[in-house]
Amino acid sequence: MGNLSRVSLTGDNVFGDDGGAGQLATVTGDVSSGYTVRLAVGVDTSTTPTGGGSGGDGAPSGAPGGPPTGSGPAGTPSTGAPPAPPSC
Repeated sequence: MGNLSRVSLTGDNVFGDDGGAGQLATVTGDVSSGYTVRLAVGVDTSTTPTGGGSGGDGAPSGAPGGPPTGSGPAGTPSTGAPPAPPSC
């Protein structure tokens, strides 16, 4: 807690420009019908990416590439009988 006492919104490089107002979501609804949370996020498309990103296959840089194998959640569902459970 001691470190947080030295932090303020005015000195923060993320929230300092608007005092955190741009990071507050709007919440509507109730317990019985459910809640909806909305947060407007501005995206500056005029800047040039400088790091991170993804390769041509959509994977993060440095991640193994290639098409989905069909056995994982992102792949096409496998067909046929499921594999037999391992024997002990």
